[in-house]
This record gives sequence, C-alpha cells and structure tokens, in this order.
Amino acid sequence: MEIGQSRVRRISTRLDRLITAENERRRSAREHGVGTKLPDLTYDEIAERANAKLGPKAISSDTIRNLHLMRGSGGRPPNPTVNTLDALAAAFGIDDGVLYFTGSDGDAETVHKQLDAVHTLAALTGGSAELLGLMARATALTPGSIALVADLASRLREIEAQHTPSGSDPTL
Repeated sequence: MEIGQSRVRRISTRLDRLITAENERRRSAREHGVGTKLPDLTYDEIAERANAKLGPKAISSDTIRNLHLMRGSGGRPPNPTVNTLDALAAAFGIDDGVLYFTGSDGDAETVHKQLDAVHTLAALTGGSAELLGLMARATALTPGSIALVADLASRLREIEAQHTPSGSDPTL
C-alpha cells in the first residue's frame, strides 16, 4: 500500500470514529429520553459546524463525504489540505486537525479521551455553564472544602424538595 493510501485510510478511520461516537451519544440520548433528540449526524451538519466556526466555505459536505469514503477525483485518493483537516477537526471541537488526522495513534487516542471526558461532563451537568463553572472552581479547593460544598449541595436539594410541589422541577 502506498504512503498516500495509508494516510487517506487513517483520515477516513479517524473521521469514522468521530461520527460513530457522536451518533452513539445521540442514539443513547434518544433511547433514554435525555437531552436533545437529534437524528444521526450528517455530512451537511458537519460542514455547517465547521463553517460556523471557521467561516463560510471552509469545507463542503462533499469533501467530508469523499474523505470519509476515501474517494478522490479521477480515481485518485483524496489529498486534503491542512485547512481542510483543520476545518473537519473544528466541527468536532478538535483544535489541531493535522495532528489528529495524520498524527500517531497515541495522539488520536489522547484526543478521544479528552473528547469523551468533555462529553461526560456535559452529560452530567446537563450542559449547564453555571454547573461546569462551579465544578472548575471546585477543583482548586481542599478535600475538606469539597466535602463541605457536597454537603451544602445535598442540604440545598433537601430544602428545595421540601418547598417544591410534588412532581414539579425545582430548577425551573
């Protein structure tokens, strides 16, 4: 296999992993009735995300599909530019597209672990910026202070439950 073909396969495989992971999160949310009920990710949606972050026409859905399916023009493998890889990565919240798509497997795995952690935090907090901010500030506290914050949160929840009509959401 020539070097260009292995590079194209690596890009396609990593793009597939990003798409599959997001679709699994979306399907899980749909099955559990949690969060948004978005349909599976499309090439158009990926392009819209990238273009929203990097400007119009940063990448097209056709380019994304061709990279994913390893199809280039004239029967040759696709040969994306640095800007194309950066645009594609931006759609998934990745800063360095070249490193992610063409770097080592270790580099890609590090990115996947970071993305998984971000998605886990977002799921745990319901996407609340205030709660994420509180969690970030709490990381600088001592273990004793963290225990006090946890106790305070438990006590506040008990008070809210006592003063909230049954069946209603005290956060609304």
